Amino acid sequence: MKNTVVILSCLIFSFACENVCSQNHERSFHQDKKAQAAYTTTISSENRQVIKGLGGGLPWPSSSSGFPITDHPEGMKILSDMGISVARIYWHNQFLIFDENGEPNPKGQTMIEGFIKEIRWLNENNIPYNMDGGINNLPRRCYFNDKITGHLLPEYEPAQVKSIINVLKAVRKAGLKMPSVVTPFNEPSAPVVSNGGTNPVTGSMSRDQCVRITKLLRAEMDKAGFKDVPVGYSENGQPMYANFYAGNDIGRTEGLYADVFGGEKNWPLFNAASENYDAVLDAAVGAFTTHSYYPNVRDINDYVAGYDSANKGRDNWMTEYCLWGGKYDEITENYNRELIRKFVSDIAFFKFNYWEFWNIWNISSPAPCTDILCGGSDGLNRKPAAYYALSKIFKNIKPGKTFVRRISSDIPDFTVKNAAAMNAVAFVSPQKTVVVLITGSSGEISTNLKGLYGKKAEVFQIDGSNNNLFNTDMTLTATPHITDGTIGYIRLPRNTITIVTTNGGTK
Repeated sequence: MKNTVVILSCLIFSFACENVCSQNHERSFHQDKKAQAAYTTTISSENRQVIKGLGGGLPWPSSSSGFPITDHPEGMKILSDMGISVARIYWHNQFLIFDENGEPNPKGQTMIEGFIKEIRWLNENNIPYNMDGGINNLPRRCYFNDKITGHLLPEYEPAQVKSIINVLKAVRKAGLKMPSVVTPFNEPSAPVVSNGGTNPVTGSMSRDQCVRITKLLRAEMDKAGFKDVPVGYSENGQPMYANFYAGNDIGRTEGLYADVFGGEKNWPLFNAASENYDAVLDAAVGAFTTHSYYPNVRDINDYVAGYDSANKGRDNWMTEYCLWGGKYDEITENYNRELIRKFVSDIAFFKFNYWEFWNIWNISSPAPCTDILCGGSDGLNRKPAAYYALSKIFKNIKPGKTFVRRISSDIPDFTVKNAAAMNAVAFVSPQKTVVVLITGSSGEISTNLKGLYGKKAEVFQIDGSNNNLFNTDMTLTATPHITDGTIGYIRLPRNTITIVTTNGGTK
């Protein structure tokens, strides 16, 4: 009996020691983790722009690209699962789909019927949309067809406008919701050369023509009963040209883009303080739209300065971006990481209210490729890491109630100041905080994170450097508590996209 008691006592003592040691180890582990948090990352308390929509373009309007998307359940599911809150519909570069009066021919009518199917699906899922036409969809005789300088002849500008009115009338006739914004053309600075000898060649549009068409579209939309639909300006491919078409001189001394306003900036055409102010154009434009290809800091700064001085409460749309590398079938190094870094810059630096990827789903080319995220001509519908990272952001954003906040950090090689690609941004709504952190350091690091709302957080991560990582969602790596607005330790492996979501916001 004594031996039994002794043995039992020893076992109890041993268990107690083990439990104490385990607790000490756990405490030591957390202390070590806190000690490893060598860097500090802080979310600003200043609200910047409100986010109103995050999404992307529907398929190129041809059956070979998967148009209409309603014929492809897999495409609809990819967009629905991603959580898009805005979609883009466009019909540039389709060639010969309207006659010289802007009336749709049979090919154009089929295209419009496809739009109606897509818009009905978007309406049913409460997803707003924007639309833009093209400057090369009329017959060849409507253009001055030089292979380099071809452009829309001024006498056919009413036909260009009428083609857009006809699409809007078809939407209204179908009893569907109108678009959030309509832009009369795509990338007026970018010449389009068709391989087909019978198709038009459209060159860079002059600033005067861009202005004329925008004013005419507003007037004709008003006459046709579309007064409540805003007109967007000017859907350019890069911020340099967005600045030019808003009236900035951009440093050219000759040619189409030559300085004519004495070096003036701050979007003179929309700036009442400028002698070049165009009051009719200013009244016609309801939103500013651009793409964000090929940016540099100077041009973005000029864009932001112009928008800040002239927006008068109008929204700032980024309607097309992809990580374009010059060839469809080549994926740049660290594709996923760099795509998200560009998204962060667009949100933090450009201050866009709306952001749209070029083609989230399309079946015309291999995917992912430089301009298609998912789908692909092989039908495999591979979803890369960037899809899951964007989806995590999209699904945690409440459009119209989520504000952007900048981030400061002492992490080395962690770009938080204005740049064409950046590493961190935060989104704050009344109910939730979402933080995006992208690391490219040479090794694993850690940081604490300050300026949060809520009591609990979830930390999701995915490898941003693996171009062959498909169909693998972000991993939940930690569920830390928030104390005094701070998470004491977040592990950041090299080349990782990290998204932190909390259970609390400004309320």
